[in-house]
Formats: sequence, C-alpha cells, structure tokens
Amino acid sequence: MSQYITTRKLPKVSIIVPIYNVEPYLSRCMDSLLGQTLEDIEIIMIDDESPDNCPRLCDDYAARDSRIKVLHKKNGGLGYARNSGLDIATGQYVAFLDSDDFVDLDMYEILYKTAVKHDLDTVYSGCTRLDDNLKTTAVYKIPELELLSSPDEIHNVILNMIATEPSNPIERKYEMSTCFSIYSRELIEKYRIRFLSERKCLSEDIIFNMDYLSKAQNLAFVPQAFYYYCHNGSSLTRTFRDDSFERQKKLYYLIENRLKAMHVVPSLYKTRLDKFFIGYIKFNLNRIAKADIPYFRKRLLVREMCDDPILDAMDNFPIKEMPLKQRIIFSLIRNQSINSLLLLYRWFRS
Repeated sequence: MSQYITTRKLPKVSIIVPIYNVEPYLSRCMDSLLGQTLEDIEIIMIDDESPDNCPRLCDDYAARDSRIKVLHKKNGGLGYARNSGLDIATGQYVAFLDSDDFVDLDMYEILYKTAVKHDLDTVYSGCTRLDDNLKTTAVYKIPELELLSSPDEIHNVILNMIATEPSNPIERKYEMSTCFSIYSRELIEKYRIRFLSERKCLSEDIIFNMDYLSKAQNLAFVPQAFYYYCHNGSSLTRTFRDDSFERQKKLYYLIENRLKAMHVVPSLYKTRLDKFFIGYIKFNLNRIAKADIPYFRKRLLVREMCDDPILDAMDNFPIKEMPLKQRIIFSLIRNQSINSLLLLYRWFRS
C-alpha cells in the first residue's frame, strides 16, 4: 500500500531513497537532503518493508515536509525499490541516494545547473569514502569539467566504467554507481530503463548505466566529489554470499551481451571486460579470506573459482601488462594456488 504527499509544482530533481534497516543512519541522510540549496526537489522515500522504526520515521518526515513522498512496499531489494521510486517520480531529473550515505548540501544544485547550462542528459560527480573512524578517501575525482557528446566518447565512458586498460593500476576511471549523478527522467521513461534485482545480478548499477548511456546524447563529469559512501558493516555491498561467483559470471555475460548490442568492437572491450571480472574475483577472494567460515570451506570456494571454464576464455589476457600485485594474484589464480591465495589475502586485507 502506498502513501505519499504530492508536491505543489514540478520538481527539478527527484531523489529516490530506498530504505531498509538503516535507522541509525537515516537522519544523517535526510538532513543532507532537506538542507539542499536546490529547494525545488522531491524526495521519494521507499520503505522496502524495513523491520526497524524506519517506516514510522518515513511517515514523520513526510508529515513535516511537503516535498517528501513515502512509498511502503513489500521487500524486494534495492533494485526493485529504486524502480518503484522511478514509477512515481515527477522531476525533470532523477537521482538515487542510498540511505546509509549522505551528500553535500549543494550537490543537486550544482549538478542541475550544469545540466541546464549545457543542455545535458546526465551529470556525474565524484565520491568520497568515509570509514568507521571518519577518515575520508577520494574514490573518484577529475581535475576539471568534462563535456562528452559523441557516440565514441560515450562508448568510451561505458568502457571506463567497466575497467581501465590492463596496465592501469586503477580498476576503473569512472565509478559505476548510479548514486553520484542525475539522470534525465524523460530519457529513462522514453526507453523504460529500469534496474535489475541485485539478488539476481551482482551489480545492478553498471547495467542501468549501460542501458541509459546507450541512449544518452550528451553528459558531463564535474570535478567535485559530492557523495559520501559510508562504511557500514551490515550493508548489502559488504555481505558475503556463497553464490557471489555465479552472480559475477552472470554479470560478465550481461555486460558482454549489451556491448555486442551496442556494436562495440570486441577488440576494444574484451581485455577491459576480463579485467572487470578479474577485479570481482579479487573482491570475492578478499571476502572469502575474511569470512567466518571453516578453512576447508574457503578452500572449496576458491577452488571452484579457479577451476571455472570462464577463466579459459582469458588465455589471451595480457598478464605481463598488469601491475605487479595484480599480476601475482592473477598468476596464482591461473595456477590454482589455493593456499597461497588465501594466505596472500590475509596479508593484504584490502
């Protein structure tokens, strides 16, 4: 059953905030939205059947500010919660914010003004990571405004969201998250672009960005890092799952099929896609090494990855071009050095 308050005029930006079990962080997130210097916004709070006090808090916020809509729905996960927000959004642009994170107070004003000034479909910003000790790390930041409009430039953005060239020590030039940007709602609705479920696909954000950017005409990256991604030990992105590798493989093929549909030449994307997958293997190794499970179970999970036929398709990956640390890890994977991999990740803790 839905409950929401209609805003008085068409908002400039609709900000969709999925909410599930984030009671300790919700006020921080909402304070950063209610204090936005761009006042013509609507805030769509999607209560995904949260088991804590968040449903009541959502209603309390809506009662205090007419710019807030609240939708209470049965639990379906982050991707479907965002889709529910898209279904009732009315803004010229749409943004997404995870409810355990927060943003700078001028984020949406600067992104919106940049979009209007240059007549853009999309504007991306940077991100700052915040750990438990409030230490900040810039995840992605560019030196100056980038304006991109040609199909080749936009395809290059997609490739750089997937991964950089093998020799680059940075995994990707542009972060794949949908939370650092604003998107044209008209474009989203024209092509009925929606999120996949993260319960079926490891990263719903990269697929959404690919589907969207394949239709976009122009976009920009601003040099500011407005978004604060906060460490939260219970968050979805930090949860260990036994089926992670199978979901990684599914994501690999979803991305590959979309690149083929966009007629991107395989020679331009194959090594990047492989590097993307190798990055997820390293991510998985790190999770397995840290997981509170028996060692024999860790060995079994790592062996299943190293034995998988998908790695055979990476025989031509230019290992020698990789930075030393990455080269060592990938060589251990290819040689199925299970104990060495687990020991290495106990040291790295990265």
